[in-house]
Amino acid sequence: MPIQIVDLGRNNQIDTSDDFLERQNGTIFFEHSNSHIIIGKNTNSDDVYLHCGANAAIHIGDHVRLAKARLHIVAPTKAIVAEFSAFVGHASVLAHEAAEITFGHNCLIADEVTVSVSDMHSVIDLETGARTNPARPIMIGHRVWIGARSTVLKGTTIGDGSIIAAHSLVRGTFPSNVMAGGVPAKIIRSGVTWRTDLI
Repeated sequence: MPIQIVDLGRNNQIDTSDDFLERQNGTIFFEHSNSHIIIGKNTNSDDVYLHCGANAAIHIGDHVRLAKARLHIVAPTKAIVAEFSAFVGHASVLAHEAAEITFGHNCLIADEVTVSVSDMHSVIDLETGARTNPARPIMIGHRVWIGARSTVLKGTTIGDGSIIAAHSLVRGTFPSNVMAGGVPAKIIRSGVTWRTDLI
């Protein structure tokens, strides 16, 4: 079944380098105008949902497995998924405010992972009336494995080759080649890497 395209705005654009729209399953939803989606070659989907607001961008590299990922890039910002990365199941990537989300190449994002740059609501200081919880970008390095049902919060940076254990709550900066896990996530082990095959 081809990708369903719902376009409620103007000047929205989809660029694909092959017949992705005809041979894959899912939905692309443009809620407003002037958004841009790029999907690289040999990318596949089981039932992806790509949702753009106004002036939003989703750039997906070559050879990406989207599975049933939900990308909601509602604000005027960008989500980037580099080549050979893979989503497994129903991961959610959320940008309801203007802060970028980047996944490096060869990442593995397990089922029911949530990645969000925003708290979705404002927390207000009673004395000043100022908001205390602005959105912040998320940077996930190359070859990062994020375990099932983990949540990656705003302002997080995860270094290349690192592993996030399942059911973790992740916020802050984690260096390359570490294993982190827990609520909140902490470094469990350093000097590690991972591979997809069992040896």
